[in-house]
Amino acid sequence: MLKTDVTLQLNGDAHAEAWQVYERSMGGMASGAVQAHLLFYAEFADICMNISIEKWRILDPDNGGRCVGLAVFTNHLDAWPYISRTYFETRWPHAYAEQCIWCCGFVVTAPRAPQGTFVQLITAMYDQVADHGGIIGLDFADANTKLARIVDVVLARAARSRDSDGSSAVGYRSQRTDGQRYWTYETAAPKRVVVGVTMTAGRAGVGGFDVK
Repeated sequence: MLKTDVTLQLNGDAHAEAWQVYERSMGGMASGAVQAHLLFYAEFADICMNISIEKWRILDPDNGGRCVGLAVFTNHLDAWPYISRTYFETRWPHAYAEQCIWCCGFVVTAPRAPQGTFVQLITAMYDQVADHGGIIGLDFADANTKLARIVDVVLARAARSRDSDGSSAVGYRSQRTDGQRYWTYETAAPKRVVVGVTMTAGRAGVGGFDVK
């Protein structure tokens, strides 16, 4: 059975393994999205040591306790510099004041992770927030909109499960709160000047002509 582990710091081999999982999972975003989504190693290392950011891992006991799922999660929004705290404070002032807004910096799974790894990870994180009636913020590139829909389905199922057994009266609602799109504008190809050799009787000369 997969094990969910939550820790405030990742050191040594645990840190190295986490970076490997993250880099292998997120590497494809370098060519799939305009905005840089892959953290630099130094940024990742700082996050691993920041005790204000929880590190959530899924460990596989059948594979020597190897890390197969990883997420970073915090309700200390000042600890995650990639978001605007003012945005959340303005939109949800009461939840912000009570530190009931959690930011999920990323969620990744290892290649060939056991089935259910991703679902177990995000469901466990949802349960923690739902216990406080809180809000989760998670961003997706347009290249990852399919994943956003999967997360919505999984969390809606988790919410229904909590409501049905009477453990919580928390409702569930998802919404796209912000969006950013990159546009490219290609200019027409400029005229090229081709230098050619013109031949006349008895001599050679250099001439130019436009290619349209």
